[in-house]
Amino acid sequence: MTPNSNITRELERKIRRFISLTLKDIGTEIGEEFDRNFEREAFFNEHWARRKYNNDESRGLLIRTGALRRSIKTETTGHSVVFSSDLPYAAIHNEGGTITVTRKMKRYFWYLYRQLTDNYRRNPTEEALFCKRMALKRARSRIVMPRRRFIGMHPEVERIIREIVEENSRKYFRHEKIPLPQPHRTAETTYRPGREARHQNIRPMERADFIPGAGRAF
Repeated sequence: MTPNSNITRELERKIRRFISLTLKDIGTEIGEEFDRNFEREAFFNEHWARRKYNNDESRGLLIRTGALRRSIKTETTGHSVVFSSDLPYAAIHNEGGTITVTRKMKRYFWYLYRQLTDNYRRNPTEEALFCKRMALKRARSRIVMPRRRFIGMHPEVERIIREIVEENSRKYFRHEKIPLPQPHRTAETTYRPGREARHQNIRPMERADFIPGAGRAF
């Protein structure tokens, strides 16, 4: 075995280690930032639309039960980090869109209204009044859902990826003559539809781009 082959194997080992730990760091840091979007009520610096019929600033957005916030999962697969949620309504909140009212939806909102008013024995709260308005909508009418993005590409996400890649490059290749990744080649965002889950796929050290898939998943 030649010295060059030993050097090559050692370099390949460093590269594999670098990729593995870099993806882990990216998943941790960006996952925390996506979670903080629920506290900010904004996608980083892009504030979410307020409710149309409720001016109560003390009632948070997208956190009535906390299920959506808790549903975000981070997974490292190969050369990418995937952020996903298995909740069927996650994509409509993240991307915005239009919902067609069905009779089943109307029955569900009447059910919620009765729950929130203890079968009409309590004065309705703002949330209960919202449920009543939804229950009174005509079947097949349309509801426009504003986009309240909590997962996706953003200059701040690119900055975090770039800093992690550069820091880990210096750490693992301090004595190697390997150029650091350039800022404009830091991440690729891929929207891919799943059966229920919606994914945000981030690959470090590749071109930043949006690739829309059918159904605009995240």
